[in-house]
Amino acid sequence: MPATVLSDRQYHTALQEQHFSLRYYADDKLVCSEWRGVVPCDTLRQYSLYVCQFILDNNVELVLADYSRMIVPCLEDQVWVANRTEKLLRHSNVSRIASVLAPELFQPLGGRSSTDITIQLRLPFDLRDFTQKNDALNWLLAA
Repeated sequence: MPATVLSDRQYHTALQEQHFSLRYYADDKLVCSEWRGVVPCDTLRQYSLYVCQFILDNNVELVLADYSRMIVPCLEDQVWVANRTEKLLRHSNVSRIASVLAPELFQPLGGRSSTDITIQLRLPFDLRDFTQKNDALNWLLAA
């Protein structure tokens, strides 16, 4: 986490594994996930569902998903995760989700931005992509 944005805030490490970590900032109702390396299919799916359940159980409102150090999973896994998490998060208190992507991956999916996707799917939360963690956190915490 960037020292300038969250350094003085207390957090709880909900999960720390080889490919994934999840921190919870209760006072901010914020979860921060970090994905690293080549994440096996089963692990990606399991942790994605874990994050959603954690969000539901803790009435989380803000989500930072840092994919900047993750090797892009296959399209089939991306679609599986997107479909399952979208359905679960529709029933949550989430108001904003920020994704941090590696600069070389920072391009709208199919030529569409995440904002366009949010509007088209009528998602009950704002979704934005960033290349810098600090920018993402500033946007989230400005809510």
